[in-house]
Amino acid sequence: MTKQQKTECTDELYELAWFRLENGMASPPPLGRSVCVDHGRMATDPVYKAAVCAALIEQLYEIEGSAFFARFLAERLREPSPDRALLDMVASYLEPQSNESFRLEAVRPRDGRSLTKSINDIALKWAVAEGWRALGNKHGSQKKVVKKVAEQFGVSMSTVRKAIRSK
Repeated sequence: MTKQQKTECTDELYELAWFRLENGMASPPPLGRSVCVDHGRMATDPVYKAAVCAALIEQLYEIEGSAFFARFLAERLREPSPDRALLDMVASYLEPQSNESFRLEAVRPRDGRSLTKSINDIALKWAVAEGWRALGNKHGSQKKVVKKVAEQFGVSMSTVRKAIRSK
């Protein structure tokens, strides 16, 4: 676990860095580069404050990696009322401008099953089951029902048979 810790640089400037926590105390060497921040400007300029926060978040990503960063953002976004600066930062990462060096991408896992496919398969199964009940559940009527459902949904007969076999 890392923690953001302030170390005084000068009277008006603060040096912000990430430190690893060991037994509740921060370890001496900072992880990554520190950011020298003008405290007065940060209190009055929201754009400057957002840029400092973004720099610290980028450093956290570099230190801990993408899995930790995703969990970190998810936890902060699930809070009852997340900080507006965090929401703006995530929005700018999802839709970056040309001058930003950090970008989030939404990537779908490649496991082969999507919710849309599962929902469509369920609809096909229900339609085939209703057709079988209407024709009396006779084995010879299976091909007719599959053909009728395939035409009704605009898919191939093999897609309907595959949906029947899927769990």
